[in-house]
Amino acid sequence: MCGRYSLSEPEHCIHKLTGFSRGKTIEPNFNICPGTHVPALLGMEEKKPILSLLQWGLIPFWAKENKTLPSLINARVETITEKPSFRTPFRYRRCLLPADGFFEWKKENREKIPYFISLKNKNPFFFAGIWDQWVSEQGIEKQTFAILTTKAKGHISNIHERMPVIFSGSKNKDWLNPEINSPKKVQGILETSTEISFEINRVSKYVNNPRNNGIECITSVTA
Repeated sequence: MCGRYSLSEPEHCIHKLTGFSRGKTIEPNFNICPGTHVPALLGMEEKKPILSLLQWGLIPFWAKENKTLPSLINARVETITEKPSFRTPFRYRRCLLPADGFFEWKKENREKIPYFISLKNKNPFFFAGIWDQWVSEQGIEKQTFAILTTKAKGHISNIHERMPVIFSGSKNKDWLNPEINSPKKVQGILETSTEISFEINRVSKYVNNPRNNGIECITSVTA
């Protein structure tokens, strides 16, 4: 799964990925957790990015208010078209989440050791996501998202069996294209994603606490 990630230089990251600035100050977040509102790219309009703040943890539009609202942080690509919570967003409400790295924990003896995973070239990147809009009986709107995950590749599989789907380049445009909405064609975008080289570094257990949010979260440490 993907349960934590980092956006340590949000303005720089968004500008580098889209060529545009959001025009508003976004605070750095070294330890993004479910429930956090983060910037998301929903599409393009007149060649400019449509950026919005979404809450991590997808709530399906059909969820009943008198029940405990589900909060789905990940969507497995292998079964995404089979799940009622994900089917419609997968076809019509896809998004990209800017990031510069994510965390996974490896079980070693009785401990869980945190690792920070980033691109080898240190560039920011996008997670592939889906989003939905839920409206309460009082008319309160919530826009939420889930990150797509797939089987871990390369050395990441030594830490965890799953990893987020990461896009770059031409795949970004295809993923956000509303005219691509048949499940088969959308799945085709995922299946043709390019190979990416990662850098994996052990980090301090400081990141284990969701309340901790500083550069210490992504700073490499020795065993």
